[in-house]
Amino acid sequence: MIGHIILALLLLLAAPARAGAVERVEQSTQGDCSPTVADVRGNVKVVCNDIDARALRRLNDQLDETVLERDQKVREAEEWARRYHALEDQLAELKAQLAGLGLGDTSELVGEAEAALRSGKLEAAGALLDELIARQEARRERRKAELEREDLQLARSYASRADVSALKFDYPKAWAYYQKALELRPDDTDILRIVGGFAHDWGRFAEAGQIYEHALAISEKKLPPEYSSVIDWLNNLAGLYQDTGRFAEAEPLYKRALTFAEKTTPPDGSLITRTLNDLAFLYHRNGRFAEAEPLYKRAIAATEKTLGPEHPDLTIRLSNLAGLYANTGHPAEAEPLYRRAIAIAEKALGPEHPDLVEALNNLAVLYQKTGFPAEAEPLFKRALAITEKVLGPEHHDIVLPLNNLTVLYRETGRPTEAEPLYRRSLAITEKTLSPEHPELVSDLNNLAELYWATGRPAEAEPLLKRSLAITEKVLGPDHPHLAIQLNALALIYRETGRPAEAEPFYKRVLTITEETLPANAPSRQAALENYATLLDELGRGDEATQLRARPEAAAIAPR
Repeated sequence: MIGHIILALLLLLAAPARAGAVERVEQSTQGDCSPTVADVRGNVKVVCNDIDARALRRLNDQLDETVLERDQKVREAEEWARRYHALEDQLAELKAQLAGLGLGDTSELVGEAEAALRSGKLEAAGALLDELIARQEARRERRKAELEREDLQLARSYASRADVSALKFDYPKAWAYYQKALELRPDDTDILRIVGGFAHDWGRFAEAGQIYEHALAISEKKLPPEYSSVIDWLNNLAGLYQDTGRFAEAEPLYKRALTFAEKTTPPDGSLITRTLNDLAFLYHRNGRFAEAEPLYKRAIAATEKTLGPEHPDLTIRLSNLAGLYANTGHPAEAEPLYRRAIAIAEKALGPEHPDLVEALNNLAVLYQKTGFPAEAEPLFKRALAITEKVLGPEHHDIVLPLNNLTVLYRETGRPTEAEPLYRRSLAITEKTLSPEHPELVSDLNNLAELYWATGRPAEAEPLLKRSLAITEKVLGPDHPHLAIQLNALALIYRETGRPAEAEPFYKRVLTITEETLPANAPSRQAALENYATLLDELGRGDEATQLRARPEAAAIAPR
């Protein structure tokens, strides 16, 4: 082929040119395009197979504007032709697809772009495709918005279905539906609030913590930040930590929530009063009464100013302050606060409203602890009757009045009346929460203690083991709350002639108390003496003597 091209050029050079005539010499290449020249020194024009003449003119016009050599122009034309044919195929396929979807308006745009391409009107083709893209993007955004609305509606349907299962106490099925809602709307704070709250209430604390943390991060990233949401999520996460004994982690979250609330909301607003009350309760639970009292009082004052002196929100705040006074040996100050809380609830909600139950229980406990069981019993019974009437005989909220009444029966020497109530409380908690929920611990311990007190250690032992396993799972193997259960199991082993089985439990109690309590703490001294006494019983007096020689040892009775 190259030889033919050279021979043609030589013949052209040898032949005389005719005046006024243009000699044309055509040359071919191995591709779809080939050059056509006016003379060997003239401009190169390129022709390509299966391309409309109008498009070719556009190609050649563009090539003429370049400074490329002839062979470079041909190569550029080859690439241009490849793209042209590929674009033709793409447009034809796109037009057919759009027509098949019933999108006639966009299909027609593609047809117009095809015509513009064949005519060499590339600007027009580009403008038509820009219009096509704009329409498709607009349609896509509409579909995206519609899909988001559908996802939200479906997520809420799943959440509603979960609520129905929860009303039937079928919490595993409810959790499965809640998870489907969360999969559809993982960043929707309304769904996160619903699912996180359920996980928290049901004892799925790890999942609840993840949800709360995710929701908090979403609220913090919004610009400007949604401080009310941030405060809510900080309080929720702090509440979760408080419920799982992680008090050191809860406190800074409450303080941060209070700082935000004080900066962004009215000084007597609901967010501030809630946070004040929650932080005060944290201090209260940890024996920091001097720090809790002013916060409780501030929360009460803010609520009275905002909502009035008889608003039902005052019931819990008054009860909390009364509880603090009761815990610090000031029952005379506690009683009028409890009575005021009951009066507010009765007036605002009616004599059988479930919100009365806690206030009735609190006053009854005060009477019970101050030596007035006869005054306490009718209050406990009234609280139980209201709960049963409003919520049904198997609702979880029945557990508290049941347990309070059983304790009163125990303390007044009526174990046969207490036992069926303990059993009922345990059954309700297992059914309404889960077999490993932390709230089961108190039910299991109470029933085990009753069995022990009535001379039935064989029935107490499995309950204590189960209680210990739940506590270890929730709080970890070294938490100070474990000491009570470990000590109780060790005592059962000792009293039933199994001292060797008791040793690892006493030893573990001693390790926990040494790591978590000061040297002069009575519980730590008792743990040391209990272990030393056991060693004496095992014939290992030398080890017992070494234990008692420690500086922190104290001569107190084993327990």
